Amino acid sequence: MDRRTFRTLVGAGTALGATDLAAGRPAAAARARAAGLNAQETATVPLHVLDIPDVGRKIGIEIRLGGGEPRLYTFDTGSSGFYAANNRDWWPSSKRIGGPQISQTYGSKETFQSKRVRTSVGIPTTTGEIEIESDVGQILDGYGGSLGPRSRSHWRKDVAAGRPPLFGHFFGDFGSGLREVNGLFAILPQLPGNLSSGFAVRLGCDGSPSSSPTLEIGLTDAIRAEVTSWIPMAGGPKSPPFPGSGLPTYAQELLAGHYSLNGGDTVYPFDTDAILDTGCPTTFIHEHGDLLVPDALLDAHRAQLLDDVLFWVTAEGTEFGNGFHLEFPAGDLPGNNQVLVAPTNERAYVNLGLIPYFRYGVVFDVERGLVGFAPCS
Repeated sequence: MDRRTFRTLVGAGTALGATDLAAGRPAAAARARAAGLNAQETATVPLHVLDIPDVGRKIGIEIRLGGGEPRLYTFDTGSSGFYAANNRDWWPSSKRIGGPQISQTYGSKETFQSKRVRTSVGIPTTTGEIEIESDVGQILDGYGGSLGPRSRSHWRKDVAAGRPPLFGHFFGDFGSGLREVNGLFAILPQLPGNLSSGFAVRLGCDGSPSSSPTLEIGLTDAIRAEVTSWIPMAGGPKSPPFPGSGLPTYAQELLAGHYSLNGGDTVYPFDTDAILDTGCPTTFIHEHGDLLVPDALLDAHRAQLLDDVLFWVTAEGTEFGNGFHLEFPAGDLPGNNQVLVAPTNERAYVNLGLIPYFRYGVVFDVERGLVGFAPCS
């Protein structure tokens, strides 16, 4: 076993002593250490909150692929499947699965052309590293959106040079949405034991980032007890269960929301589904059909709510009085109070984006089919 593989199995920030190495026992000890981490009930993963000019607020998570060094990826609860840039400097080992290339396009218009591979995925935590083998989209090319048109995309050049090709900071997208897309699934619900039961995202409070944002993997009674609002998650039609754990998958739009936009003289109520998306910098109303925001509530470009228009949304809970409620006066701060509006050709929905995550701890209870909201502190 080479040093890189040994380090991966042992875990981030953990090393065996010289006596273990000299005694020729590193492989067994490393396997035992990895098994111990994978068997633990819960683990805490540090996250990164980045405010990127001309892009907005993005959330990052460090992940190790194929025994290489960790790289930063967008932590994205609005999309499904892990897609990563391919360079042997940080991803030295993977196995081709076969089948046609797959294409993944995001709301920000970036598209990844990828092939499915099987590889080890290491998640550094505060107590070591959790590792599983899973299917990942190995990106062959990226274009569109911030990357520019395909003929002028800088993706391949950046990857070859070892630079983060996505928004200047990230090497791909750690999609943690709870449905299957292109044969790929979120990694977290595939983890062994209680680690697959769900996860809690704690980014900040009162609209501001925490000094130590975290992802808690594996739900315990203590984590669940902090939740004051439990909402049933919408099921995913004909979506297969998560590999490994066998837990159910769910829809992209998890919540059935009831909304009101209040501009004083003009009040606009409507109902539509909502996405809880850490990959979207701010709240976004997607108009279609009967959902059409009145001009009196919008700026001259019909691109966002006017300042001080009250945005209000609720979703029914599992019991009377424990539903979800979010309201704030609209403004110009993405991730805090900005509400964008645009038509869509597919269906009406609201992407709540990052705003709920800076007002609540958001708990995805995959095992019980619920999403919870805990008061932030």
